[in-house]
Amino acid sequence: MSAKLQALDPAEFVQSYTADKYKMEIGAWDNATTPGDLLYALKSLKAPCAAYVEMGIIISEEALSQFEGVYPNDPRPRQAVDAAKAWLKNRTAANEGALNKATDNAYAAYNAKLQAASITSETSRACKGKEVQFRAAQAAAQAASAAQAACSASCHICDADAEIDCASCAASATAGVANDVAHYAVRAGRPVKDVMDIIKEVGHRYYTFLKQS
Repeated sequence: MSAKLQALDPAEFVQSYTADKYKMEIGAWDNATTPGDLLYALKSLKAPCAAYVEMGIIISEEALSQFEGVYPNDPRPRQAVDAAKAWLKNRTAANEGALNKATDNAYAAYNAKLQAASITSETSRACKGKEVQFRAAQAAAQAASAAQAACSASCHICDADAEIDCASCAASATAGVANDVAHYAVRAGRPVKDVMDIIKEVGHRYYTFLKQS
């Protein structure tokens, strides 16, 4: 286990299921070729929200240098990651409020940096000479999405009249935002394998029968 994961370890959420119970999900995990495939397998395993939040934090935290190297005076992305870490360790109303504010601020930083680089469309790769700014903006998006994953875990509200498991609904929403973090990481130039390795490391800690690499 990496030092970063150990520092974030929410031990009360670690699962203890057997491999025999989840043969199909293990097959999906073993044959995954994208971060999304791994996250889908984890969702089928009913992984808790904390797992996805951790993934988002680690992926985005490692990208902060990309942003801060270009915009050293803008603390918003780092503040979003720090807020997600604080919420994961201590899930209080105060930390939830700080998380919501930090998430909005980080998304604002992302949008502002795209505009500053004169990139009119998020999907546009036609930004010759502005690759550094583009990747910095994607790094900000990673941080914002990591915080958003925590928001999804803490604030997801289900229809009170619907017969639905709110915990599963929240986990599904959080998994979706974790996939956004992975998406932005790849757009920022992170090798897909690196992103998948982080997901595998976290997944293995929750379900020890899963392959880690």
